[in-house]
Amino acid sequence: MGSVQQAVNSLLSKEVCVNKNLSQKLINLRALARYLIRKYELRTSLDSVISSIRRYDIEKVEEDKERILSLFKNAVVTTRNNIACVTLKNFSLKDLGKLSEVKGLNFVKGSKDFKIVLDKKYVKDVKDLFPGKIKKIEDSLSEISILLTEKVLTQKGILAEIANEIYVHNININEILICPPEFLILVRNSDMVKTHEIIISLTEVL
Repeated sequence: MGSVQQAVNSLLSKEVCVNKNLSQKLINLRALARYLIRKYELRTSLDSVISSIRRYDIEKVEEDKERILSLFKNAVVTTRNNIACVTLKNFSLKDLGKLSEVKGLNFVKGSKDFKIVLDKKYVKDVKDLFPGKIKKIEDSLSEISILLTEKVLTQKGILAEIANEIYVHNININEILICPPEFLILVRNSDMVKTHEIIISLTEVL
């Protein structure tokens, strides 16, 4: 039962809408068990999954959520329109000096690629500085900046809460740049207003 319980706990933690309905006792447990077995191809009995759902500590989940949401209370949320995200290949640290010539940018380096987020009007400057290194350019984006307090450095689940709330509203996140306590979310310009409303709603929950 232990492994089944752990599996069910893990799966339910990913199901944001399910958690909300579970806390309000709006879900038929047998139907939920069938849903989990079918969606995640669980190789166990229906009764075992139902039993695990009953043992799922939804109260603790709600307590954790309240603790996370409390950190959004004094968040500073700002937006920028007409943003572009430029992905560079074969980027080296010696290239960093060139970025001083570009205004108003943020960047993040992965194991393979280097992403620059900047005002769309400066994309040509990046093209001129890094000929042959442009891998992809995404434009017509908006940036939502969420600046929290230093307490987020010791609290898990912050990014998941942000991403989940955006996901359940059927909005695609194009990019996420993280430099705690600040989180930068990039979405299409057409989704900016709705995404901004979602983030603001997080700051007003408690």
